[in-house]
Amino acid sequence: MKKKIIIPISAVVVVLIAGLVILINDNDKKAEDFFAFRELLDEDFFPILRDSGDYFDTLIERENDIGTYFVEDGYDVNLKLKSRLKEVKYMVINTDANYEDTHALKKNVLTIIADMEHFLSSIYTMSPSQYDFEARKLFYDLLGRGTEDLAKQVREMNEILGEYYH
Repeated sequence: MKKKIIIPISAVVVVLIAGLVILINDNDKKAEDFFAFRELLDEDFFPILRDSGDYFDTLIERENDIGTYFVEDGYDVNLKLKSRLKEVKYMVINTDANYEDTHALKKNVLTIIADMEHFLSSIYTMSPSQYDFEARKLFYDLLGRGTEDLAKQVREMNEILGEYYH
């Protein structure tokens, strides 16, 4: 009689332990995948994000001589940022995201990159003369909207990252 009870209970315990081991292993793999992708972002993406922010800050600071800034440095900085973004986009696209959280982060990063590429191209083509006040107003309206949109995307990225960094 005891054998009839012990054998099913033992089988249930073994199945529960096996399920727990599989779940823990899967969670470890998810975290490993996520942190590996995050390391790539640390090396390549976040520096560009920071440098782009510095560039946008410079555009705001140089409002009164924006035309001169573009001739001196602005065009070159813009083109270098776009070139670096293209390299990072290629790297992100070619990085496998095996789990849902990593995939969500990858999708968000690619959206940020696409928005930044478009935004930098718009800035490049709209660069106003410091004497054309109407063009400067349109330019700074674009700059304000663009930085707000990027800030929103970065907040979404930080929410995804926050799930692994409590």
